Amino acid sequence: SNGIDVINTYVDRAMSATNDNRPECQRMISDSYLDRFDVVLIWKSDRFSRNRKQAISYRDILRENNVKLLSATEPNIEGPAGILFESMNDGYNEYYVSEMKVKMKRGEKENVLEGKTNGGVPAYGYRTEKYKYYIIEGEAKVVRYMFEMYASTDITVNGLTQLLRKKGIFARSGKPFPGGTVSAMLKNRKYIGEYSWGDVKNNCIPPIIDNKLFEKVQKKLKENSRSPQRFEAREDYI
Repeated sequence: SNGIDVINTYVDRAMSATNDNRPECQRMISDSYLDRFDVVLIWKSDRFSRNRKQAISYRDILRENNVKLLSATEPNIEGPAGILFESMNDGYNEYYVSEMKVKMKRGEKENVLEGKTNGGVPAYGYRTEKYKYYIIEGEAKVVRYMFEMYASTDITVNGLTQLLRKKGIFARSGKPFPGGTVSAMLKNRKYIGEYSWGDVKNNCIPPIIDNKLFEKVQKKLKENSRSPQRFEAREDYI
């Protein structure tokens, strides 16, 4: 109806317009240098960019390449008034993202204070239902075993990892626990009921182990991290 022939589409699906790390967006800008089109038609200016500096920069490139940027749902104003409208629109688009981030952070903190999960895969030993944490007793037994073994013997994290493998105790994936996962589990304060999110903490998760055992394990982890190498190299090396 506007006498525009659509010759190509540039679509970055499920990618944020807050940055220009978008392959199709970059391809469109590159094609604008090749005189392949004289109009870029966008649904809305926030689909072009939600970053003021980048929006101005890419609009300038399109203008230099004699390409018009037109919106299907917003006024396309020419002249000085158009400059003012673009500036206000770009400012609002960036403001919207910034305000949304603030609200999300506030909501996440409130979730922690109310004992609700903020999403993600729950730690081994737990499941979530209706945003609350619940203990999976079968997995919790493994967690207790790991803490008790590490605290009461001279076993290392690597030794504990190998022991779990020998006993046929595997992660949820059905594969052996990696050493890094075992180490992270031994440091995970969720197992004593502590839920942290940024600077917000709340003891709202059902604990699997007590504080005394947890602190004993932390002390040993710290001591082992300072201890000298347990085994000498089998061969000389530089």
